[in-house]
Amino acid sequence: MNKKIIIYILALLIISQLVFALGIRPAKTTVNSNDVQEYSGNFWVVNNDNQEMKLKVYVTGEMAEYIQLDVNEFTFREDENSQQIKFDVNLPDEVPLGESTATIVVEEEFGDSSDGGIYSKLILKHKIIIIGEYPNKYLTAKLNFYEDDNNLRLIAELENLGNDDLNEVKVTYYVNDQKTVLKTLESEKIFLAKGSNELLGVELEKSSLGIGEFEVVAKVEYDDNTLEVVKNLVHGQPEIDITYFNKYFIAGVINPYTIELLNKWNQEIENVFVDIVIKKKLENGEFEVVDEFRTESIDISASQRDLIKNYLDVTNQEKGDYVFSLIVNFWNIYKMDQKEFEVKLLDSEEELTGLTSLTVADGQNHIKEGLNIIDTILVLVISLLTIVIIVIIFALVKLRRKDV
Repeated sequence: MNKKIIIYILALLIISQLVFALGIRPAKTTVNSNDVQEYSGNFWVVNNDNQEMKLKVYVTGEMAEYIQLDVNEFTFREDENSQQIKFDVNLPDEVPLGESTATIVVEEEFGDSSDGGIYSKLILKHKIIIIGEYPNKYLTAKLNFYEDDNNLRLIAELENLGNDDLNEVKVTYYVNDQKTVLKTLESEKIFLAKGSNELLGVELEKSSLGIGEFEVVAKVEYDDNTLEVVKNLVHGQPEIDITYFNKYFIAGVINPYTIELLNKWNQEIENVFVDIVIKKKLENGEFEVVDEFRTESIDISASQRDLIKNYLDVTNQEKGDYVFSLIVNFWNIYKMDQKEFEVKLLDSEEELTGLTSLTVADGQNHIKEGLNIIDTILVLVISLLTIVIIVIIFALVKLRRKDV
């Protein structure tokens, strides 16, 4: 196993060296069928390190059948630093509308796979872009995002490549959260002359969006035609909040604990765990680290809460005041800010039960106070409605008497 790993590492090093050793100049050629039907071009394969090697050349892509090469393979000598590759483009009578492509591939193979060794190949590409005739009404669009302190700006970059002017061009933006449309925004309508370009944008308040990954669809409507451009928008950073941690534990024993986590991101977050540092409060008011550990990992669904439940070993800890520092980690790359919880370690379960009962009682009192307020409001509302109904009935009776 170790031998195989070493061999693979060596192969990767060789490939990386070859990538820097070879290059293609230029990387692409553009052929406009509105100007020419036949085209002769060339590019150079550069042997930067003057290595001896054999390469083959071939064409792929939708327009490959219209490209002819002057060579199908060639060899670099150690004293050669470049080779010119020539090609001819012979276009058909009907070229696809817009852009179509072919790719000239220069490939070098080395090694031998028949004996179980390493087989690798280096591939370089020269792209040929063929521009066909555009229809009378033809529009292209690119979608970009910009932001300031309060707003996001969604901008469509439009270019009229057709033969006619476009009288009415409008962009409707749909901001989707997991296929649910959150926002729909419309731009103004503009005139776009042939051969010209324009930016059409809208502003979106950041506060109305929330944090997460969103899909933005820009639907461009122009003179009874439509075009859609889709791009992902990432707003803010993934965030997980700790919404609950135990306030009390019993000293000298193993206690169950619960951590409640809230995923504020609009996508599922995987591999969520918490680093916990336990610090004991000393008599001089300072804190001493007495233990630290890491929880198990869980996955939390989008905008949902989930629990990490396990057991805390404080068999070696005494009664007193402690601070638990919790740091949430996820995706192995994100680490949230430290959040601290004041915790008491108690002598006995009876003491814990008493504190818990007191907390519950306080909560029930708050609930009763809330219910009393609600009852008072309901009484006032019902009384007001009764008065309004009586006044309406009295008015209707009076009107009827007048009619009679």
